[in-house]
Amino acid sequence: MIPEIDVQLGAIAKSLADNVMPIVMESGDAMAIEQLHLCLATLGIVKQRLPDLHAALRCDLIDNLALLTEIAPDDSAMVADAETMLETSRYSAQQIETQVRIVKERIAALLNEARGSAREAAIRKSIMAAEGVMIERKRAWAAPMGFEPDPTQVTELEQLIEKGT
Repeated sequence: MIPEIDVQLGAIAKSLADNVMPIVMESGDAMAIEQLHLCLATLGIVKQRLPDLHAALRCDLIDNLALLTEIAPDDSAMVADAETMLETSRYSAQQIETQVRIVKERIAALLNEARGSAREAAIRKSIMAAEGVMIERKRAWAAPMGFEPDPTQVTELEQLIEKGT
């Protein structure tokens, strides 16, 4: 029987910390030590965020789909594909992530097509208005990495996901 993914991640982190770290520390290789610490930290963040991955990606798709619908209401085929994905839970995180990328690429293409026209300013304004919540959610996702100057100013990811679904 294969244990759950979070158990597997924990086992990998424990093995690295208990068995590999002492040998790497003994070697005194500063780069290897730093890289192992980064790997362990990344495993911890992945383990922490894994339960929220699907919901966060769905929120990203919802937000980008709303933006696409606002700037190109006639883009019915792409909208239908994304809406189908949101109507069921059968799609994997990777499939949702791919659909988000497709929608974002369409938004970028629409902006590029509008360059130099009066429509460009309207599209840019819509993008800037929509990006606020998406950036806030990305900051919350990355908060455990420790790069936020004041983490108390970042809304909890769970609250942002709850608002978005």
